[in-house]
Order: sequence, then structure tokens, then C-alpha cells
Amino acid sequence: MEARIASQIAKWQSSPEFILFLIIYTSNAIKCTFSVIILAFASLSEDLGVDESIVVWVIFCPQLVGGMLSTPLGRAADLYGRKTCFFAGCILHLISMLACGFAPNAALLIAARAITGVAQSLEGPAGGAIALSCYPKEKRGMVISWYTVTLTLSNSLGMVLGGLLLKFMTWRSIFLCNFPLVLVVLPFAYLALPNENDPLKDMAERSPRLSSPKSDAEDDDDIALEPVEVKVEKGEEDHHQGAPEQLQAAKPPFDWGGSVMLSLCFGALLLGLNRAGPWGWDSRPVLLLLGGGILLIPMFGLDQHRKGRNAILPPIFVSDPLMLVTIAMKLILVAVYNIAFILLPYYLQEAKGWTPDGAAQLLMVRPLVFSLSSWFVGKTCQSLLSSAKMIIAGIVVFSAGVLVLTTCLELHWAFTIVGVCLQGCGAGMLFPTLATASYSRVSAEDMGVFNGFSGVLDALSTCAGQAVIISAVQSFGGMQDPHAYVSAFQCTVPFTLLPLAMSFHLFYLVFNLPTEEGGLGGDWQAASHENQATKGAQAGREKNRFACYCFLAWDHPAGFASCNTDEEVEEEPVQHDKPLK
Repeated sequence: MEARIASQIAKWQSSPEFILFLIIYTSNAIKCTFSVIILAFASLSEDLGVDESIVVWVIFCPQLVGGMLSTPLGRAADLYGRKTCFFAGCILHLISMLACGFAPNAALLIAARAITGVAQSLEGPAGGAIALSCYPKEKRGMVISWYTVTLTLSNSLGMVLGGLLLKFMTWRSIFLCNFPLVLVVLPFAYLALPNENDPLKDMAERSPRLSSPKSDAEDDDDIALEPVEVKVEKGEEDHHQGAPEQLQAAKPPFDWGGSVMLSLCFGALLLGLNRAGPWGWDSRPVLLLLGGGILLIPMFGLDQHRKGRNAILPPIFVSDPLMLVTIAMKLILVAVYNIAFILLPYYLQEAKGWTPDGAAQLLMVRPLVFSLSSWFVGKTCQSLLSSAKMIIAGIVVFSAGVLVLTTCLELHWAFTIVGVCLQGCGAGMLFPTLATASYSRVSAEDMGVFNGFSGVLDALSTCAGQAVIISAVQSFGGMQDPHAYVSAFQCTVPFTLLPLAMSFHLFYLVFNLPTEEGGLGGDWQAASHENQATKGAQAGREKNRFACYCFLAWDHPAGFASCNTDEEVEEEPVQHDKPLK
């Protein structure tokens, strides 16, 4: 019995698919409360006896705390152990869920939600780094696509289930029902996730699905597994494949000064953008917050340049042109995508007289199309060059959706569905491929800090888009004027054309990358014949298979079994015993 249990645990530990499932499930269970709590806005205000301006902090507080701590805690996960940070985040989340569920007043509820933000900062970057490190670089696009698909679907499903909970129970059930969802997965994660000092990049090689097939006799011998010693050549460049002692020696010190400076910068910008709508852009607190955050950016840059590799952000994050272009494109597109998410429900209810349920059902089409296109991208884009091509196609589709919404929004509601579907399809093509292009430039030891850094940038882009579009609606006539929504939405058209121009520059950068980094080295002939080479290889396999059938079927009937493979058959020279007539 013990041998079978040990065998099952060993299979879990060597299965990247199982590890990916555990991390995706845990991340979605933790993040679904952020979308569900929006539905309980009115009941929170009534039950706690506070104004809605106080309830806003219940929603925004974990975002603010998470934005301030995600990057430093992501770097801590890279240095001191991703599994440790992942479990610490899960345990903190469980504590915060109990504290939120039994909070007697608004102050304690906001404090508990701040703990939720810390838990998300610990769990999110560490879990994503573990999942990506368990797969080879060419399969990271598939991992990112699955992350995107499941997160989108879980948010939509969480809104539906959360509405049912609020219909029959109180808002406290949102937090208390989330507690067992995370608790049940912790024992499996403790047994399956690799330890801090294990070579994470070798997880794919230990996977039964990615290794060579075993015979039945070998499968029977898997019950009693012997520990495998990993031998590493001296001087290996990737310190993830080194011994624990080498890992300890190679760790740079934690950048406390840069962490504090970056946290203050992100916190000031997030708070200033969030308060710009209710307080006004010209209010003194908003100006101080935004001005202070902007002034901290060059100071932080000088500090990081002085520290070099010991900085909290690796130099490649701000020096690599490909990474800078992909990050800038994603920031713009995330802002435009969330602007439509905010404006369309208001417009359908205020201008068209739709009910909230009807508007939600119409807009539910977008995440479904987004998920399907993301899944397709994860299956098809396995190289940096194919990702660059998909980015250009995705921006064209995304821009077409924005143009349909801006020009036909006041016409029949069918045009709204068409625009929403095009925008969701384009965003599903764009976001995973942009993330894949960015992660292709990140080394294995910096996955955690990049996860946290990219998450904060997305939060900043979302807050900026919300603040700007709400101010635009108010300046064009106010929230009660239907034409104000159309005029404000038309302002987003130039922001979709700018990424289109940047995508061609991105393709140029990928095209000129060296071949060992996923590019083509500036070889136009290789670029034009990339697809032809793939088709030619397939045609060659079919030709060899046909020849195999023709010749082996006559002299060697047993050779049919060898013909049903995709391996190319090498022709051997024929030895003639006597001259041919």
C-alpha cells in the first residue's frame, strides 16, 4: 500500500499537467472573489450601515495592496522559494476569508481584504513561475493560454454563482464558501509541487507524456521507484540545474531599497488614478499622488541602474526592445478592452433601457469568444515568429470590433453583438501571444518577479482607462446623456491604431533576432519558406509512408506496422548480386 502511495505521489511530482491543474485551480479560486464582491456592493452598504464611498475600499483595497507588493514578493519567491511563497499565500487567503466572513464592521472588513491582497501577491507570482518552469520554453504559450482561458471563464462563472448566493444568502457566504475551495487543494499541492531546490526545468523531462513510451514490463516496475540522482556538469549557465549549494551561492541579495521605492511608486499611481474620478483630476490629493508616483519613476530607474543584477527588476525588463514593445502594446490594449467593459453596460441600461440581467447576458458573449480564441492560439502558436504573426492578425480583428462598436452602437443591438464578438476574438488572440513574446525574453530565475511586475502594469492600465473614460463621459454631457457614451467610446479608436503600427515593428524585431533566440536572423528566405518547410516535411512523411506500403506489403506483410509512423524512412542502397538485365 505504501509503495502504491509513493508511486502515485511520484507520478504527480513528475506530471507537469497535474501541477498546472493545481496552480490554475488555486489561482482561480482565490481570484474569483474579486469579481463576485462587486455584486454585493449594495448589500454591503446596507448591512454594515456605511456609505457607498466606504464600501468602495472593500473592493479596491486588495487591488491597491496587491499592486504595491506583487513585484517585491515575486522577487522574494525567486530568491527564497516559490513553493514556500505559494503556500504562505494560500494560508493567508484562508485566514482572510474567515476574517471577511465574520467581520463585524467595515473597518475590520477592509483590513481583512488588505490581507487578501497580500495573499494574492504571494500566491500569484510564485504559482505562475512554478507552472511555467515545469514546461519547456516552446510550450509556455500553451500554459499562458490555459491561464487566460480559465481565468476568464472562472470570472464569468463566479458572477453567476455569486448572484445565486446573494439571492438566497448574505454577502458573508461569498467568503465562507470560498474557504473550502482553497483548503481542499492544499494537501495535493504540498505533495505534488516541486521543492525550492529542485531543478524545475527538468519537470518536463520527468513527465511520462513527454518522455519516450514505456513497455508494460517497465510500467509494472514503476511501483517501487528509486530516487534518481541528477548530475550536473560544472559551469552550467542555468543555475536552476545546479545543486542546492550552488543555488544558495548564486542568489543575489534582496533589494530592500528598490522594493520600497517601487511599492510607493505603484501605490501612489494606483491610488491617484482610482480617486481621480470621485475627487477630480484637479484636486490636490490626486495631483500629489500622481506627481509623486511619476517623480519616483526616474529615481527608481537610477537606483536600479546602479545596482545592476542585484536590482529587484532585471535590466532586460527595461533594456530589451522586444519586451518594451510587447509591454507597451498590452498596456494600451488592456485599457481599451476594459473601457468597453465599463461603458457598454451603462449605455445599454441608460440609453437603450435594458435590464441589468439582459445587458449581462449580451456581454457574456465576449468572454466566451475570448476563451475560444485563446485556446486556439495556445494550440497553434508554438514559436516566437508565429506569435508575432498572430499579434498582427489579432490587432486587425480587435480594431474591427472597436470600429463596429463606435460607428454602429446607436443602431440595432445585433451590431453590438458583432462588435463584442470581434473585440473578444481579437483580445483572445492578442493577450496570450503578447505574454508569450514577453516571457520568451525572461530567464527561468526571473519568472516570479516578472509575473508580479506584469500584473501591476495591467492593474495600472485598467485604472487609467477607467479614470480617463469616466472623465470623458462627464465632459461630453454626463452619465445620463446617451450620446456622451458614444463620443467617449470614439476616443478609443486612435489607441487601437497605435498598437497596429507597433505590431509591425514587433515583427521586424522578431525577424532580426538570432535563430537561437527564436528569430530568423534577418533571413527573408527562411521567413517566406517557414510554412512551406512544414508542409514539405508532412508531404515527405506521406510519400515515405506510401512507398513503405507499396514495397513492404509484397515481400514483408509484417512491415505494415512500421508504416503507420510519422518517422521518415531513409532509403538504403540496393545491393545487387548480379547485373540487372
